[in-house]
Amino acid sequence: RQDLLRRAWSVIGRVRSRKRGADAGLIRRGVCGTLCLGVVSTRGGGTAAMSSLSASSFPLVNMSFASGMGSVSSAAAASAAAESAATVNVNGLDVSPLDTRAYRSVVLENGLSALLVSDTHGDTAAAALDVAVGHFSDPDAIPGVAHFCEHMLFLGTEKYPDEGSYRQFLAENGGYSNAYTSMENTNYHFHVVAGKFREALDRFSQFFVAPLFTSDATEREMKAVDSEHQKNLQSDAHRLFQLRKSSASPNHPFSKFGTGSFDTLRDIPAVRAALLEFHSKFYFAPAMTLCVVSPDSLDTLQEWVTELFSGVRSKPQVPEEAAVCANGAAAEADAAVDPVSSYRDLVPFESAQLAKTYYIAPVKELRLLELVWVTAALKPLYRVKPANYIAHLLGHEGQGSLLSLLKARGWADGLSAGPGMSTETFGTFDVSVELTAAGVEHRDEIITLIFGYLRLIREQGIQKWVWDECKATAEMSFRFHEREEPIKLASRLSSEASSYPMEHSLAGPFLYYEYSPDTIRSVLDVMVPEHVWICVLSSEVAQQRSLELAEKWYKTPYDVEDISKELQGQWRNAEVAEELRIPSPNAFIPTDFNLLSSENADRGDEKAKH
Repeated sequence: RQDLLRRAWSVIGRVRSRKRGADAGLIRRGVCGTLCLGVVSTRGGGTAAMSSLSASSFPLVNMSFASGMGSVSSAAAASAAAESAATVNVNGLDVSPLDTRAYRSVVLENGLSALLVSDTHGDTAAAALDVAVGHFSDPDAIPGVAHFCEHMLFLGTEKYPDEGSYRQFLAENGGYSNAYTSMENTNYHFHVVAGKFREALDRFSQFFVAPLFTSDATEREMKAVDSEHQKNLQSDAHRLFQLRKSSASPNHPFSKFGTGSFDTLRDIPAVRAALLEFHSKFYFAPAMTLCVVSPDSLDTLQEWVTELFSGVRSKPQVPEEAAVCANGAAAEADAAVDPVSSYRDLVPFESAQLAKTYYIAPVKELRLLELVWVTAALKPLYRVKPANYIAHLLGHEGQGSLLSLLKARGWADGLSAGPGMSTETFGTFDVSVELTAAGVEHRDEIITLIFGYLRLIREQGIQKWVWDECKATAEMSFRFHEREEPIKLASRLSSEASSYPMEHSLAGPFLYYEYSPDTIRSVLDVMVPEHVWICVLSSEVAQQRSLELAEKWYKTPYDVEDISKELQGQWRNAEVAEELRIPSPNAFIPTDFNLLSSENADRGDEKAKH
C-alpha cells in the first residue's frame, strides 16, 4: 500500500532540475510520492509584513466548489469550452479534443458522486473510490487509525466474508488492487480484465456497504501496518517528511504520525473501538467519489454503479457528541462529522516553528537543501495557478537561471521548485537543491542566491507573457496528455474530482483560466526569510554537528538552530547576482494545432522553396 507520502512530499533521490509550473501537469492535494508528469505538487498567500501565519493572513480568493457531480448547464458548458481552445465539452465535462473516451457524471440518491469513463479501445477495467478523510482525523491518542481502517476494509465483508477472496479473485483474473491513506483522503483502487469487471466491482463495493472488521483480523493487520512502518524507517523521504511534521505546531493535525505502528495500535480493544467509530463517522456516501473506467457503455456503467453502490449509507452514524449538537445548531451537527472543521482555523506552523534550519544525516548518500514556505490553500486558486508561475521562473534551466549559476559555481547538480503539499486549508511552496560536496559548505550563499532571484521576480513585476507561456504549455500538455492506464486514471480522477467544479475535474489540474497578478503576488509575498523552514540533508552534516536530538517516530538524529536575525536580514536584502535574469520569451511554443488542407500545405511548400 502506498502511504501518506503519495500526496505530501517529493521522492528524495529523484530530485533534479525541473519546472513544476506550466508544464508540471497534475498533482493534487499535496501530494507526492507518486508523481504526475514528473512533478511533485501544486499550490499561496499572505503579505511580506506578516509576523505570524494565521487564517487571516491569507487574503485570497474564496471560491466555492460544486458540491455535487451533476452535469452543468449548457450555458456554463459553452462558457467553459470558450475559456480554453484546449478543451471540448462532453456531457458537461471539459476534455481534450484528442480524448476518445466518453464521460458522464452522476450522483446517486444516497449522495455518492461517480464519474463514469467508457474507453472502448481498452481491454482492462478499473475502479477507484476516494473517501474524504485521512490521518488528519486520527484520534490524538491513537495515531494510524485512518491507515489501519484502510487495511481492514480488504479483510472480508458480509457478502464475501473470506478475508482473501477479493485479492484471490483479482489475481485469477489479471487484476491488481491497492490503496493509500493521505492527510485528508483515503483512496482504494483496482483493475481487472474487462470481462470480470462487474463481479470485481460487486466485491469492491461491499467494502463500503458492509465491511466485517472482525476481531480476529484486527491483530494480524496491526502487524502488517507495523511491518510497513518498519520498512519506512530506512527511507530518507519518510524520515525527512516526518521531521517536518513533528516540527509543526502540535495543535495542528499536520504534526501527527499518519502511518501508525504496533506501538500506537497495540491496545487492541481501544483500537478496535476507535476503528469502528472512525468508520461510522467518516465513511458515508456524500464523502465518497467513485470513478469507473471500462470498455462498457456509459449506460451499462451507470446501471452497475447504481445497483452496487446505492447500499452505501447516506449519513454518518453520528456519535453521541454530534447527536447533542444536532439538538442545537445544525451547523454544529455538521461540524461534528466534517473532518476539516476541527482544524479549518488552525495553521500548521506558528512563527515560533519557522525561520529555523534542521540538519539530518541521510541513510543513503544524499546531499539535499530544502526550503519550504507555508501558503494559504491553493486548491481554490486553480484558475490562476500562482505557485506554478513562480515555479516556472525559479525552475528555469537555461542561461541566466538559478540552476545554471549554481552549476557554474560547482555547488549544485539539480534544482526543483514548485508547489509541495496541498490540503483543504494550506499549501506549501518547496525549493529543493541537489547539492555537491562544495555546495554543502556554501549552503548559506545558495540560499542568498535564491532570495536574490525572488527579489528579481518582484522587481521585474508579474509579467503576463510569462503566465501566457505557462498557459500555452499547459494547454499543449493537456491536449497531448499521454494515455493513462485505467487504474491510474480512475485513482487520479476519484481523488481530484472533489477539488474542482465538475466541468473542470479533468482539465482543471492542467489548465490556466484567469490571469491575476495580485493572486500571484500574494504567494510571492509569503516567500520571505522569517517564514522559511529549511532542512539540510547531508552525510557531511553528521561530521560537523552533534545531531543529539531524535525525531519521535522515526528516531531520526537531527539538530536544529534558529536562523539569526542578522542572516535573515542578509537574505531579505539579498542583491541579485549579475548572472541571473528572467528568461526571455519563448517564441517556439505552439498554440495553433489546426490541420492544414492539402491545398494550403502545398502553398506552404511553395513558399518554403522561395
